[in-house]
Parts: sequence; structure tokens; C-alpha cells
Amino acid sequence: MNFTLNQRHFSIIYGAIILISLLLAYFLFLLKPVSLSDGGLEQSFIVERGENFFSVSAKLRDAGLIRSKAAFRIYSIFSLAALNFKAGDYVLSPAISTPKIIAKLFRGPGADIEVTIIEGSNLKEIDRKLRDSGVILSGAIESLKSEYFQEDFEFLRDAKSLEGFLFPDTYRFYKDSSAENIARRFLENFNKKAWPMIIQNELASYELLILASLIEKEVPFHADRLIVSGILRKRLAIGMALQVDSAPETYQRQGLPREPIANPGLDAIFTAANPRSSPYLYYISDPKTKKTIFAENFEQHKENKWLYLKR
Repeated sequence: MNFTLNQRHFSIIYGAIILISLLLAYFLFLLKPVSLSDGGLEQSFIVERGENFFSVSAKLRDAGLIRSKAAFRIYSIFSLAALNFKAGDYVLSPAISTPKIIAKLFRGPGADIEVTIIEGSNLKEIDRKLRDSGVILSGAIESLKSEYFQEDFEFLRDAKSLEGFLFPDTYRFYKDSSAENIARRFLENFNKKAWPMIIQNELASYELLILASLIEKEVPFHADRLIVSGILRKRLAIGMALQVDSAPETYQRQGLPREPIANPGLDAIFTAANPRSSPYLYYISDPKTKKTIFAENFEQHKENKWLYLKR
């Protein structure tokens, strides 16, 4: 009787050990890399500020970077990393095991970098600013095609490039961030702050953005910009060349340039969308004060040029 009971206990214990071993083996399998190949599989992964590890695990699984959300969560909890993931832009690969991914998220991507993009910066200048700040490699933003983002951003439908859509503002990026994620930050900001103003105007959205970029580069003061906006629209209406100094092509051909010449801020976009009617058709900028000097006809314009540009 005792022998039978001991044998039964032994069988239960043995079976439990087998089951635990199988479960442990399966758990360890779930922690292994999704892919054994590490060639060309790296991708950007963003942890947002305040994002919890449940959300992070779901995003990792959807991105094909881990085998199991549950295994990720269990390991995160027992490694005491679950509540300490650092926000930032990571470069991860399916060839990295779940424990190594968790360790990366626990360490964080490093300190973020504040970058201010000023109104009127063009694509090349923004790329250089981000490169000099240590955020990207040279040419990473400049080489991106607008077509890649058209599915997510309606306003890129007619765009020739990302020029004009990299909204000037102060951003915080992480060192060695992916160019795609940086571009999306710019585009999301443009969508939030600039696009609502643009789509309310009767001028086609891309044309309005091109006009705003000319005004941004051409005129510094708000009141002058409103009048210049009206002048440029008037020239377009009568088939006169725009003759904008910041865009030499506008001296050679009628109409707007084929794409924005820079990335305008909100004020330039507002003034492009709200032209002020005036009797003027010509203008120059005073080199000393930067104020705009207006003229109704070409004779007055020639006189202004002599008075302000020859002195």
C-alpha cells in the first residue's frame, strides 16, 4: 500500500517535472529571435513617452520583432524592466532575442537632442541641421521620396518632394533616429498646424504652399506679407511673371515655381491664404530696414529702386 502510494507520488512529481520542463522549454523558445538571419532586417521602433509595457509588447509583436507578447511581458516583469522602458527611437531587428530587446528598452536610446528648424529653411538646410546635431547621417532626409508617405498624408498627393512640408518648429529627436520617423514627425506637425489653414482656401493646396514659401523667403513682416500676397496673386491673374528674387526661375517663366522653395511657417501660410487687396503691382525691400516699399506702376517702381537700392 505504501509502495503504491509512493509510486503514485513519484509519477505525479515526475509528470510535473516533465510538464514544467516542457513549459520552460517553450517559454525559452518564445524568447528566441524571430529570425536567425540578421541581414537587412533592422527597423525603427518608437516607444512613446508614457507608453506602458502592454502597449510596447503589442507593437513589437505586430512589427514581427518578438514571438510572443505574453513571454515578453513575463520576462519584463521578472527582470524588473517592465515599468522602466525609456521613450525614444530604437533600431531593432527580428534577429535580436526578446531579453536583448528588453535590455535595450531598459537602457534607453540615450539623451534626446533639441533641434529648432527656422521658418524658410529648405530641405537641404534641414538635412544639414539634423546631421550637424547628430540625429541623422548626411542626406538621409533629403533622399526621402514624398511618394513613400502619400498613403498616410493626403496633402502629399500632388507633391514633387517633401520640400515645403517639413514644418518649422522645435523638435526633440534621438541620436541616430531613422530618417523615416523624423520625416513623419515633421509631417504630423504640418498636418496638425498648417494643413487645416491650407485646405480652407480657394487656391489649390500645393499652389498655396508654394506661394507661402515665396512669401516666407521674400518678406519678413506680417503686414507687408499680406500686401505682397495680394500682389503675387494679382500678377498670376494677369499672366505677369512673378519676378520673386528668392526664386530666379520666376523671372524666366510665368506662374508659380514647380514646388515650394523652402518650408514656410504659419505666418507665411496665413498671409498666402489671406491676400490683402491694394493698388500696388510692384515692390522692393529696403536693404536697411527690411521693410517693403510698394509702387502702383513701373515708373514708381524704378524711382523706388533708385531711392532705396542705389544709395
